[in-house]
Amino acid sequence: MRSEGQGHDELQTSLHEIFRGAPFTDGKAYKKAQASLKDNEELMFSDKEVDAMLPTTLQRSERSA
Repeated sequence: MRSEGQGHDELQTSLHEIFRGAPFTDGKAYKKAQASLKDNEELMFSDKEVDAMLPTTLQRSERSA
């Protein structure tokens, strides 16, 4: 039987592995990304881009045809 302490240690180890593989982001990069999303609307997708991610039955081109 596994103790609560062991479960906590396993979670901590898993979390450490996840963070170790994550890219480093500094404040400057965060601000640049934030500005791009807010001011430049880089979060927006065209209908064509959305259609490329959807199954054919849900694509706008199929619904409007």
